[in-house]
Amino acid sequence: MANTAWVAKHFKDNIINQPDIKLRKLQELIRIKYGVYVGKSICARAKHQVMGQYLGDYKKEFARIYDYADMLRSTNRGSTVVVKTSKETIPGKEVFVGIYICLHACKVGWLEGCRNVIGFDGAFLKGVCKGELLSCIGKDGNNQMYPIAWAVVEKETKHTWSWFFRCLMHYLQLTESQGEGLTIISDMQKGLVASVSELLPNAEHRMCARHIWSNWKQKWKGEERRKKFWACARAFFKDWSKYDSVENNMSETFNSWILSARHKSFITMLEEIRVKVMERMTTMREFATRWISDVSPMAMGYIEEQSQYAVKHEFKWNGDTGYEIQHGVYKHIVDFSNITCTCRSWQLKGIPCSHPISAMFFKRFEPADYVTHWYKKKTYLKAFSCYIQPVTNMEMWPSTQNPTVEPPVITKMPGRPKKNRKRAQDEPKKKFGKRSRKGTPMKCSNCKTKGQGSGTTGTSNAGPTSDSGTARARNTQPSAIASASDTESMRSRTSEDIIVSVRGRQEVVDYEEDQEQLDLCGARDRVHSAPTKVVDVGQTNIDLGYSAPGLRWQGRNAISQRQLQQQLRRRQTQASLSQPQVYSSSQPSQSPCPNLSQSQ
Repeated sequence: MANTAWVAKHFKDNIINQPDIKLRKLQELIRIKYGVYVGKSICARAKHQVMGQYLGDYKKEFARIYDYADMLRSTNRGSTVVVKTSKETIPGKEVFVGIYICLHACKVGWLEGCRNVIGFDGAFLKGVCKGELLSCIGKDGNNQMYPIAWAVVEKETKHTWSWFFRCLMHYLQLTESQGEGLTIISDMQKGLVASVSELLPNAEHRMCARHIWSNWKQKWKGEERRKKFWACARAFFKDWSKYDSVENNMSETFNSWILSARHKSFITMLEEIRVKVMERMTTMREFATRWISDVSPMAMGYIEEQSQYAVKHEFKWNGDTGYEIQHGVYKHIVDFSNITCTCRSWQLKGIPCSHPISAMFFKRFEPADYVTHWYKKKTYLKAFSCYIQPVTNMEMWPSTQNPTVEPPVITKMPGRPKKNRKRAQDEPKKKFGKRSRKGTPMKCSNCKTKGQGSGTTGTSNAGPTSDSGTARARNTQPSAIASASDTESMRSRTSEDIIVSVRGRQEVVDYEEDQEQLDLCGARDRVHSAPTKVVDVGQTNIDLGYSAPGLRWQGRNAISQRQLQQQLRRRQTQASLSQPQVYSSSQPSQSPCPNLSQSQ
């Protein structure tokens, strides 16, 4: 029986993975999988039951936020968990303000095995209790994301970003240098730019070029401007981080990676993020054992790509460590003693570009030997050398004397809450599925004319078109009505124009002898011809001998009930004729041979 318990049991995973799934979508999944119709009320109760059981009770979880921090510190020694509360919002009670989490394995892995580049971004929580998830993401030796720390705050402001940076600087050993040798990549978040300038003034702060261009192109458009913008995007980059990306894709990847967790309650969300990071570190550790060389697969792929361009360059050697590489109209200088190239790609990325590879081919050097140590297997394994320890669930935590924390006060914004984010004008509406027809020019299915539909072409002002050699055009001169008596003359004149008046409108068509149907480009502008007569479609009380194509049922052409009865009678008649005749025993049977019957 398809009741609430049955739906909650069989579609638990669908609801957990998509907490915002629509009820009609859940109904459709049940109908497709089991062929059962379930009402919306049953689906709503099942969804509420699953979300209450598996997505957590947010008030109960906020009350034990201090216990969760103690469990993380006790199981993962060296981890940093900072809980911030306020007693001013509700007098006499502690109200949640923020929590900062940096696991010991992530901290040690970034300090020893990752480049000095960090991406910052914020993402909205989609559960019952709203808030912002601030993330700090690095890059490993294979150019993949490496989660370092994350925090949950009530709002994204300069105060919350400054608190997040102070916690990060203290535990990542960035306080004394104030960001010296560090590269930061971010978007234009509220308060982030001001916090970086105040707390990390010596760091290189890069803005996401994709977001900058999306703002600039609204005022300065053009393909030439776009090319010039991306050509000079790396002009002022520092080369100490060995990272040349102009986008903050690592933070965007992390936000989409934890999308399902952001729908859940507080501790359930944080635990799912911790488990995902723990499983990812195990996967990446096993991935390093499958490398075919000492250099990461990303670096080897880049070297192979640049090697294809290197064979086309011309080089001149000075006899020492300098080379002149002719690349089209440009001449670049490569210096092996300083590991530099005038195109700056080698310095920014840390992997030889096509210009030094061209000289390496001449000297029979191996390009992989000149890759920086950040892409080597030994350094890569240092990033995943530590392990994240498991944590028991909330029901098994010991009772403590920690104060109870109240959830933050939910500020209801005016208007209906939006489910989807605002997309840019040039951003595709869908990344998968059926493409939208918005912006696609319409095309008439009758006359094949672009810019009009089949239902509007009868009144359109489109010019004459050609369809399979048959010319169709408008004519405003007086015309005669084509009748059945003119059929013979029309068939003798196969190339003459027949002027047909359809409901007061004049149409000029080119009649062909073997044509069964003349389409005059319109929903009602059709003239049907039989072997002996031409019928005007303006009359509706006659049999046109025409049916709409494409109507099928169970793999066959659909028919009316009258046609079905006619087929049934036809089968019965054929069946009666095919049965053998049965003669009565009272009548003498006739012999097939008359002579034999006479002799008897």
